[in-house]
Amino acid sequence: MGEPTLYSTILTSGNPCLTPIQANVYPNPAKESITVDLGIAPSGKVTIDLIDLSGKVVRTFQTMKQVSILDLQHIAAGSYFLSIQNGQSAEQLKVIKL
Repeated sequence: MGEPTLYSTILTSGNPCLTPIQANVYPNPAKESITVDLGIAPSGKVTIDLIDLSGKVVRTFQTMKQVSILDLQHIAAGSYFLSIQNGQSAEQLKVIKL
């Protein structure tokens, strides 16, 4: 009938000079924790902000690991954005907390 439509949950950064990180987040939706896999080992400290839909930073995580488990047990159920930044790269992913 028509062309297939491709949907994505990856949002672009506000700074076009930053390259995407290409992270994977699972499980999504999540109950107690989520795993963030950056795809490659970071060259420095990575900051991960959990942001609610109003734009408020609910929690900030910092890591130097390729794979990190983030505790969401004390976070209210709802939709959030995960903003991942390491200086030269950035990415935002939508996550759902059950």
